[in-house]
Amino acid sequence: MRLDFKDDLILRLCKDKNVLHIGAADYPFHLEKAKNNELLHQKLARTAKHVLGLDNNDESINELKRFGITNIKKADIMHPLNFKPGEFDVIILGDVIEHLENPGIALSNVRKIMNKGTDLVVTTPNCYCYFNIANIFRKKENVHADHFFWTSRQTMKQLFGHLGFRIISFRYVNFGAYRDIKTIRGRLFYHLFLKHIKKIRATLFFVLRI
Repeated sequence: MRLDFKDDLILRLCKDKNVLHIGAADYPFHLEKAKNNELLHQKLARTAKHVLGLDNNDESINELKRFGITNIKKADIMHPLNFKPGEFDVIILGDVIEHLENPGIALSNVRKIMNKGTDLVVTTPNCYCYFNIANIFRKKENVHADHFFWTSRQTMKQLFGHLGFRIISFRYVNFGAYRDIKTIRGRLFYHLFLKHIKKIRATLFFVLRI
């Protein structure tokens, strides 16, 4: 387990915990990942004490049932969530915030189901990652069709502070898990560059409390 990869670090934090996984279906990558048993929600089911997934995509939730994934419910975090504060030890908001038109409302709704001991894990793309830097020289901007804004460490820090969250820890991490790197070229790139130059990694990884 390499703790500079998003999935590996999440799994360590969630081991033997009660976990709420927001954005669990991971559309549009859900079918390929689930087929290979590499969906983060599948990994959490093998690691956490208990895990419940939430997602707002009905089609993806139903499609994942063919792989035996039945613990994802329909919910929209832009509306209040029907859970008691502290019901979960860890809440994961993984690569969701950049898809939201108003992330402050969503984070406020999540905050209402936390207590002092709840860890909220927020991951989001790093605007200064290596492929965005490369695109500057290519004179283009490659943006996911469902993303509304870019995120940086400082802008996220300001947003969290404004909403009353405390940052317990922060890391620049690589996307996915180390074992997901299938090619020699990919592993060489990791060991020569990403392992040593943290600020150009793909993902911002925050652990928050109230």
